[in-house]
Formats: sequence, C-alpha cells, structure tokens
Amino acid sequence: MPRLQTLYIGWTADRQRLFKSAISALLDNNIVDDEAFLLLNLHQLHDKTKIPTQILACLRQVLVHDIESRLHQSFHPSQPIPTSYNKLNIALQGGLPSSQLVELVGTVIAFLEDHILKLMQDFLVSRPQGHVYHIDTTGAFQSKLGSFTKGDLSRMHCYRAFDLKSIIQELEQVGAEQLMSSQQEQASSTLIVIEDIGQIFGSDLGVTDQSVKRLCKTIRLLLEMQMTIMISHYRVSQGQSRYDITWDNMVDLRLLIQSDSSMILTKARHVKTPQGCS
Repeated sequence: MPRLQTLYIGWTADRQRLFKSAISALLDNNIVDDEAFLLLNLHQLHDKTKIPTQILACLRQVLVHDIESRLHQSFHPSQPIPTSYNKLNIALQGGLPSSQLVELVGTVIAFLEDHILKLMQDFLVSRPQGHVYHIDTTGAFQSKLGSFTKGDLSRMHCYRAFDLKSIIQELEQVGAEQLMSSQQEQASSTLIVIEDIGQIFGSDLGVTDQSVKRLCKTIRLLLEMQMTIMISHYRVSQGQSRYDITWDNMVDLRLLIQSDSSMILTKARHVKTPQGCS
C-alpha cells in the first residue's frame, strides 16, 4: 500500500475529510509517499493537480510535523559555533549557541550586513560539512558572494523572498529537505539566514498577526530539528513595531550592532549579564 495512503488511513476522520481530495490527486499523479510530496514545488503541484495551494500547504505542514515528531527524540544538543569575535565567544561560553534563533539588530544597515556576513563565514569554517541557506529580502546579497571562497559557495543555497508568505514557504522547503535525511549531523550543521526581517515587517505587505504567528511556528519547528537560524533586523528607528512583542518572545540571542567593530549582547537565554562584545 502506498505510504501516503497508509498515513491517510491512520488520520482522524476530520483530517481525512480535509485532505481526501488532495491525497487522491497525489496518488493519481504517482506521488505515493510523503518524502516525494515534501520535495515538490507547491505552485507547480497545484497546476498539475488543481488542488488549491492552501490545501497543499496545510498538508505539507501536517506531514512535516508528523515526521518531526518521530525524529525529535533522536536529536541531541550540538556544540556552539565559534566566531571570529573573541569577546563574544567568551560571553557566550564558546560561541553562538546552535539550534537557537539569533537576531542582529541595528539602525545602520551596512553594519548589519558586515557582521552577518562575518558570522556566516565563521559558521562555514566551524562546520566543514555544514550548509547555509540564505534568504535575501532586499536583493542586495548577490553582490556579497565574492566574499566567499569557491568551497564555501558550494555549501551555500541562496533564495530571494520579498514578502512574508515567500519567506515561510522557503523555510518550509528547507525543513522538508532536511527531514528527508535521517542524518542528525546534517540538520545540526545547517544555518538559515534571513536578511533582513525588518524590511518585511516595515513594509506591511501581506504582514498580519496571523502570518507572523505562522512564521514563528515554522521557526520553532526548524529549531527543534536542531537547525540554527540567524536573522538581521534593520530598524529605521528605536520605536517598537506592532509585531515586536510577538517576535521578541522568539529570539534566543540578540546582538545590538553599533558599528563595524562593536556589538552589545542585549539578550541571551543562557547568559545572565548582557555586555559589550566588540
């Protein structure tokens, strides 16, 4: 019996009713297991099956959650990520914490870009088998690729997403790809970079309380899989946005970037006293 059909039989009646047409269409198109489905582009799949993209997205969330639940028990904490900032390494007891959400905040976008670039390079050095998934919200990252070696570039995967919906879709796709591998080391050697979330929050284009909550839920899922997520957050002013309270609860480590060589540790769940790390 096809795996998708086996999973379907084990679902509740409500879930079966919701996804009956989707499962039937997938089986009719010879998509017979969850792994094959999770790797497909939802928009292309919609064109092929005529199943609404929203239903396909919901089905993917359900399958990803089910797989993640099965794999979660096998995951174990991994080592911190050493950086080229010695004071930061000392303050954080070895480097950036893995499997956490790290946010770089500042009001000068050039400083944010410089620091996040250095931290990406540090990650690739400290994780020789690691991969970086970079989501560019401004279109500016392409010009920075020359800062990486050819070897590093082979371990980088670059995407562009100019609205919150696209960011969530890219994150879900990365999660789906990682779940296809049962190798714990692969997930724990994965860094996801979103640059810059402030560009999205500030635009209000497709940004709602519900979409921000969905972003947070997706990020939590990836963190539980032991991926590390780094986000730059350019703020035009020091004033709060209406999403800051929801977002603040997500952040494990926050670095306030003051200059090209200075940063302040303003939040760290495992460090009691914030301090300068320049």
